[in-house]
Amino acid sequence: MNRQLMKDTIQMLEQELPPLAGIRITAGSDERYLSDMARTLDAYDMTAEERRLLLGCYWLLRQAMRTHHHVPQDERLAGKAVLDGDFLLSLYYQFAARHGLTELIADMATVNKRIQIRRAEGKGTESELHRQMSRFLMKRYKQVAYEVI
Repeated sequence: MNRQLMKDTIQMLEQELPPLAGIRITAGSDERYLSDMARTLDAYDMTAEERRLLLGCYWLLRQAMRTHHHVPQDERLAGKAVLDGDFLLSLYYQFAARHGLTELIADMATVNKRIQIRRAEGKGTESELHRQMSRFLMKRYKQVAYEVI
């Protein structure tokens, strides 16, 4: 189920990106976080479409932050990396707003900025985004209770 959710989500996100941007949606070094978030989303009572949309938002945020975090030293390449990260962050805002996820945007805004500041200071922030997304899910959705037989 998680693999299929990730596959469906990446296909949906690829349709959001204009080919001219030259950006590919990839899991990269975030694969374990994305896979874990897919598992987390399965634990909540929501539609398959909501799972794809929420994972899509999370994916765009992670890839934007990863892109910003790995800026090459070469100025020509650095400029493209910064612009790509900014574009992905902008796409996250547009995507979330278009699908009615303004509560998510508001909930994630503070942690997004805090992560950017901490990374600029050279501090690690790898799991902070994941924790905030999990908090959002706990506030907004009911967890599915499975009966043990």
